[in-house]
Amino acid sequence: MPKHALLVTRSAPIGIKVLYCLSMAGWRVSIAVDGAPSLLRWSRYIAGTLELPDINQTDRVTLADSIDDYCTRKRVSVILGDAIGAAGLLHELRPLLRTPTYAPEPSRRLQRIHNKWAFYQQLRDSFPMPRTALLNSVRDLNANVVDWVGRPFLLKPLNGEAGHGIRRFDGCEDAVRYQKAPGKYRSFPLLIQQYIQGRDFGYSVISDKGNVIIDDVQSWGSDDVRMFCCDEQVRTLCREIIAKLNYSGPAFIDLRRDEQSGRFYPLECNCRFWSTMTANAWMGINYPNIAACMALGIEFKVDPGQLVIYHLPGTIARYFVRPWNFPQMSRRNWLGFFQAISDPLPHVLSALHYDS
Repeated sequence: MPKHALLVTRSAPIGIKVLYCLSMAGWRVSIAVDGAPSLLRWSRYIAGTLELPDINQTDRVTLADSIDDYCTRKRVSVILGDAIGAAGLLHELRPLLRTPTYAPEPSRRLQRIHNKWAFYQQLRDSFPMPRTALLNSVRDLNANVVDWVGRPFLLKPLNGEAGHGIRRFDGCEDAVRYQKAPGKYRSFPLLIQQYIQGRDFGYSVISDKGNVIIDDVQSWGSDDVRMFCCDEQVRTLCREIIAKLNYSGPAFIDLRRDEQSGRFYPLECNCRFWSTMTANAWMGINYPNIAACMALGIEFKVDPGQLVIYHLPGTIARYFVRPWNFPQMSRRNWLGFFQAISDPLPHVLSALHYDS
C-alpha cells in the first residue's frame, strides 16, 4: 500500500505540524486547500496540491468526487484534516468518499467541546473546575461576579487558542478598561475565570467513543520546555473526561495544578491536532500517523520509552545566546529543531502574516 496521505488543511499553523509528523512516519503528503492563501503551499515536504472548489458554493457530492479523483490519480491511501474546520468538513463528506478518511466527529460536536464555556458546563458537575462565568455584556463584568470568581481572575475568549486573548486582572475596573479598548479577543461573549496559581500540564490523546487508544502527559518547564512524565493523577482525570464526553479523535486537554492543594483543574479541550505535537512525535508517539493507521485499519507503532524533555524550536533559537543549555538536548530534540529550520519559508511567511 502506498504511503501517500491527503491533508485537508484549513488551519496552516496546525497543518504544518501534521505535515511534519506524517513525513517523519514515512508518508508522502499532498494538501487540499480551498483557494485561500496557505503557508503549507511553500513547505518542502509537500508532494502535491489539490485546489478545492469553493466549499460554501459546491455541493457535497461534487466536492467528494473531486477529492476522490485526486486520490485515485495520485494513489492517495488516506485522508485527514488538520483542525476543527477541516475535520468537520471531512466528517460530512466521509459517507460520500471512497478513500479511507479519518474524521470521527461532526463539526457541531467539535465546536461544543472546543468552546470553553460549553466545555465548563459539560464538566462542572463531575470534575473540579475553576469558578467560571459567562459575560455577555459589560454590565456582567461587575463587582459581584468578580467577588464570586475571586481575585486575581482571567478574561478569556470562548474559542481562542494557544493562550491568545487570555488576560489576568486584579480588579474589575482594569478589566472593564481593557475590554472597552480596541483590540482582538475583547468582544463579548467572554469568560471570566478564577486564576489558579500553579503549574501547567497537558494531556495528549487519541480516543474512540470515549476509550483511550494512546495518550501521554507533559508539564511546562521554564522557557516553555515540555517535560513528558507519567503522572497517573492527570491521566486518570483526563481519561474520565474523555469517557464522559464519549469523544473520538485527537485532543489536547490543558490543566493547571494548584500549588497549594495539589489538585488538577481542567481548563479547556482542543479537540483537534495541536501545535506542539511534533514534540510528542519526536519523543515517541506520532498522533497523526496513528490517526492515519486507524483509518486504514492497520497496526501502528509507538516508542513511549523516549518520553523525556523536549525543547521547542523557538526555545532552542533563544539558547544560541545561552549555549550552556545545549547539553540538555537529546539527539531527537536536535532532529526536531533541524526539521523546522530546514523548512524556512512557511515560518517566515507566518511571521509576515501571509496566512490569515
